[in-house]
Amino acid sequence: MSALLSARRAEELIESFSDARVGVVGDVSLDIEISGRVRRLSPEAPVPVVENPTDRMMLGCAGNVAHNVLTLGAGVSLLGLVGEDAHGEEMRALLSHFYAADPLLVVDPERTTTTKTRIVAAYHGQAQHLVRIDRESRQPISPGLRRQLLDALRDIFPRLSVLVIDDYGKGIVTSALVAELVELRGAFADVSGWFPILVDPKSPAIEMDRGVDWLTPNHYEVAVATGVETDSPTVGGGGAQVPGADRGGASARDARWEGMSLFVGTRRASTWLRIRARCST
Repeated sequence: MSALLSARRAEELIESFSDARVGVVGDVSLDIEISGRVRRLSPEAPVPVVENPTDRMMLGCAGNVAHNVLTLGAGVSLLGLVGEDAHGEEMRALLSHFYAADPLLVVDPERTTTTKTRIVAAYHGQAQHLVRIDRESRQPISPGLRRQLLDALRDIFPRLSVLVIDDYGKGIVTSALVAELVELRGAFADVSGWFPILVDPKSPAIEMDRGVDWLTPNHYEVAVATGVETDSPTVGGGGAQVPGADRGGASARDARWEGMSLFVGTRRASTWLRIRARCST
C-alpha cells in the first residue's frame, strides 16, 4: 500500500505540534564547528592552514532531535547525561537560553561530555570538511545514574504526548532503561493517559526495544537485526520481523537516499509506505 501526504495535511499536522509535549531521552552531544578561510598550505606538513576561525556550537545526537522538535513548534523536555566539565555547562546554556527547552541533564563526574568538533575550511567559496574530533565515553550507565534519569522523568511524564528514545551507542540507552521507561509509562497511564514510545536504536541492539510502539532503525540496522540481506529500501519482509512490528511499525531509512519504508501490522503480513526524498543539488 502506498500513500501521498498532501501539503495541506502536512501543514495541519505541523500546526497541531504546538499542543504537543515531546520527551527526548538519549545520548546528547555538543557539536562544535570551527570554520575559517584557507589561502595556503602549512610549511610543516601538506595540510591547509585555517585562518582566523570562528566557532559555532550546536546540539547534537538526541539534542538535535530536541532542536528539530522545537523548530516544528512543540514543547520539549530533553533528558541525558553530561560530564562535570565546561562542555556540559555550555550545553546547559544552549538549552536554557537559546532553545527554551526543559533540560533534565544528569551529571556524571566520571563521564566526559560527548563533543564532536568539525574543522571546516572555506576555499574559493567552497566549504570543505577537513577533520572531525570526537570526545566521548561509551561505558554503560550505572544503575544509580539510571535511577537518577528515571527520577528526573517522573515529573514530566504526566505532561508528555510522546516519548522519543534516541540511541547513539554512548552507553545511555540500555535494555534495562528501555524496559523501565515502558513500565513507568504504564504506572502513569491513569494520570497522563497512554502515549506512544518511539525508539531510534543503534545496531545491533534492536531486540532491547521490546515493549515500545515504534522503531526507526536504518536499512543496515534492520538487516543486522533480522538477518535479511537485501539492497531494497523496503528490506524485503524484514520490517515485520523486527521486535515491536506486531504492535506498531518499523521504518527502514535507506542510506542511499532511496526513501523510507513504513511497516505496520503483524509479523506475518505487513504493509509498507514508501516515501522518496527529494534532494536538490
